[in-house]
Amino acid sequence: MSIHLLDLPPEILVLIFSHLNLPTLAACLGTNRRVKYIIDGSALLQYRRAAQAACVEDNPWNTSLTSTEKLMALQKRQTAFTELRPSSIRTIPMDEFPIRNTYALCGGIFLMTEADEMSLRWFSLAMIEPVWQRLELKEAILEFALAVPEDDLLVVMSSSTGSDAAVKLRLYEFSTQSPHPMAREAVIFLPKLLRPDPHFELDICGSRLSLLTHLVNDEGSSIARLLVYDWKRNRLLMDISGKYSTAIFLSHDTILLTPHDPALFELWTIPDSAQSLAGPALTLRLPEVKSGFWVISRVESNPKAHGSASSCQPFDTSFTDSILTFHIVLFDEGSDKTMLLIVSRRGLCQHLPQSADEEHGKTLLWGEWGPKIARWLDADSFGLDGWPPVTHGQRCAFVLDTGSLVLYDFNPYTHRRILQDWGNKPFHQVGSTIVDVSKEGDSSMEFMEVCKEKVISQLGYVVSETAVEFGGVMIDDEWIVGINDMIDADGKFSLDVWHLG
Repeated sequence: MSIHLLDLPPEILVLIFSHLNLPTLAACLGTNRRVKYIIDGSALLQYRRAAQAACVEDNPWNTSLTSTEKLMALQKRQTAFTELRPSSIRTIPMDEFPIRNTYALCGGIFLMTEADEMSLRWFSLAMIEPVWQRLELKEAILEFALAVPEDDLLVVMSSSTGSDAAVKLRLYEFSTQSPHPMAREAVIFLPKLLRPDPHFELDICGSRLSLLTHLVNDEGSSIARLLVYDWKRNRLLMDISGKYSTAIFLSHDTILLTPHDPALFELWTIPDSAQSLAGPALTLRLPEVKSGFWVISRVESNPKAHGSASSCQPFDTSFTDSILTFHIVLFDEGSDKTMLLIVSRRGLCQHLPQSADEEHGKTLLWGEWGPKIARWLDADSFGLDGWPPVTHGQRCAFVLDTGSLVLYDFNPYTHRRILQDWGNKPFHQVGSTIVDVSKEGDSSMEFMEVCKEKVISQLGYVVSETAVEFGGVMIDDEWIVGINDMIDADGKFSLDVWHLG
């Protein structure tokens, strides 16, 4: 006697359905009345559907909440971010420790360098009263990077004084300030770097650690050097030089580089050793301009990789589904134009060669790769002259010079749902927050008359805006932190902490 799938007990069917992706699970709803009844009646499947739609990953190590409780927490957070309606707001005075140099928000931890640039100071946003912790070095801190929920990792780039001083990457277990137990060596000594005072970019993705240095050679020309390490094994995987402006991990195995001229993205596969480089796996061209040249820099983003057992959250923002944001300036005969380019990480990865049979090193024009997975925004219209924009997951936030907090959400499911719910309504107002949505066919490219070709970008978004009193912003999984710098006016400096969990 044959047994059909639907003859199985509901509990077994729920476990089977829980492994389906969102489109497949949605398709199952229309196949059979019993299937629909099982899916609609299962708290686990309802949570899995909501988690995939929110582009978060369930944390299987967090067993303190039921599926129903996780679903409610996720829905509450999604609504809070769309409406910019925090569950609590508190102000943390920072008069004694104003932000003057490097700072970061990662895993609910706010971290910054102190004025002497030889110490780091941080606290957890989850604490009602902040308890500051410090890490003091006996040499200058040049840069740092955090991957707290992923690997409990703090990387500090430091150097002593003197022309022949060694530059090091120090690997700490953030929770203990001890050498990281997963690192074969707690300190990575870097190759001798050129002086004077190059600009550094650190990035982390799982076991990969990249350092991009912008150097000035003897002829006065600027050149960049990229080093990529496996920080767990202290193994150098890439060492290349060129006229690159920024570097960012696309995945654990791929890094994206942006040459100065022409404007394009180079996607490099990270080899097992620095001796086996084979050139870019894929080159993606940006729209060609009539005159002038692009200068591209990255916007700081989280998460740094997939979640891990160290995360205490019921769910974590998906790294694969996150966005990349680039700050792009066009210089042309004394004038400049500034744009933000937002690109889907998943969309970029889908253009990479998927097998050895596919062409390695091919080049795609903007029209072949960009319109459906990217969005250009006119940053000049925002007045982004102060604190920089930030990106977390599928959200990008910044503060306008008019005093409004703006949050763009590029989640495709959120965009599609709100379009269906609102119809042709131009926008909604929820309390003091105005929520708008990009329409089908809207490319917002009126400002791109500088390009030789017609430029289309149609990555959908939902944008929320509300008046605030702070000038800069940081975002995390469940936090928005406003930077209120009134040092010049009344000597005050503070952080406005919004909880949206």
